[in-house]
Amino acid sequence: MSDVGSITAEAFEILVVRELRKAGIEPVQVRRQAFHSREPGFAFDLVARLECYGHRWRALIECSNHPRPVSAEEVSALRDRADEAHLVSALLCTTASCTPEAIARADLLRVALLRVVDAHHAATNAGWLPAGQLPAWAPEFRLELVTQANPGRALAANDPELVLRELRASDSS
Repeated sequence: MSDVGSITAEAFEILVVRELRKAGIEPVQVRRQAFHSREPGFAFDLVARLECYGHRWRALIECSNHPRPVSAEEVSALRDRADEAHLVSALLCTTASCTPEAIARADLLRVALLRVVDAHHAATNAGWLPAGQLPAWAPEFRLELVTQANPGRALAANDPELVLRELRASDSS
């Protein structure tokens, strides 16, 4: 089993772009922004133009690798940074778990929470791969969407709605 905390910043960026593409959301013009202090570990922002269904919009994507759970304050801070930069969407990708308060805040502020997980473990638990060694073709890590209704759902191929639902304002507002 792979340790998600061992992911490098470069591998993290590649993972985020690959997983969004797989889901049907095309990140283009991706550029790395400021690093944030997270001891131990690291966090940095990506600014990207996302494309899906013929629409284009700009998003702020935080990539966070630290062992403590994501807090509601971190979700709010990301949304504030996105709003200050006039970016439409905010996504928080993390190697850590998320507190229930963070998940609720993400839902309220329309921030997509994505957790890095060991791909082999996730695929074995889902019944997609037999137990044993990771096949050479399989990625080491993948992203799962974290929501109040589902604490970990793998991004599916060509299913952008899974992520887009988290970024849209709810119908009840």
